[in-house]
Amino acid sequence: MNAARKKKSAAAKPVRKSVMPIRKILVPIDFSTCSMKALDYALAMARQFNATLVLGHVVQFDYPAIDGFGGVDFGSLEVDLMKEAEEQLKKITLAVRKQGVSVRNVVTTGRAAAGICDLANDQGADLIVVSTHGYTNLKHFLLGSVSEGVVRHASCPVLVVREHEREFVI
Repeated sequence: MNAARKKKSAAAKPVRKSVMPIRKILVPIDFSTCSMKALDYALAMARQFNATLVLGHVVQFDYPAIDGFGGVDFGSLEVDLMKEAEEQLKKITLAVRKQGVSVRNVVTTGRAAAGICDLANDQGADLIVVSTHGYTNLKHFLLGSVSEGVVRHASCPVLVVREHEREFVI
């Protein structure tokens, strides 16, 4: 009777395939060496989980509050910044594809942290891999922390890759 009970309880336990299936990984790219390091981590994870990478760039463009600011066409400037970001992302996307990883890119506008969180929601990301520049004190106060904002407001898990830490991805 005891053996039958053990057999029944063993059969009743569900087999878990994965705690968290990762199908899409968002990697915010600002074209810095820090964001390229985050991409390396995301590439390793994409290979492991057979996931798609979504490379995202948020053009954060603040118009000055001054009317008639030297005749500059800010709308045109924003479009130019988006085109430049798209061209840079295309180069990175081609390099990632050559490594056999599914990848696409998205360029949008807005505040960086909020834009990244919106991209994660829009793209259905299961994970965000974001870098941090490691600013401290006054620079952190003045510039804020995009990665901190993403961690606070993202609706999915966030892996933060620090600029200066030991490497565990080869």
